[in-house]
Amino acid sequence: MDSLLRPLQMQTPAPNGGRILTDTRYNDRGLAYETYADIFDSTTAPNSAYSRAAYGGARPRPRPGNRGANAAAR
Repeated sequence: MDSLLRPLQMQTPAPNGGRILTDTRYNDRGLAYETYADIFDSTTAPNSAYSRAAYGGARPRPRPGNRGANAAAR
């Protein structure tokens, strides 16, 4: 919780150990503008300390039929 008692992060145990984090970010007006869900952290069990997790992941895959300008060069 932050100073306005808004939830910043939820931590739940992962089935294979570690924890799953859900972060919520707020703008200057106090409205939630971003939520990052299902961030896996294998190094720590759930606890009460806030930890800003890295939001990694796979690169976005191109849609079928949309190969960009370099498609003709291949």
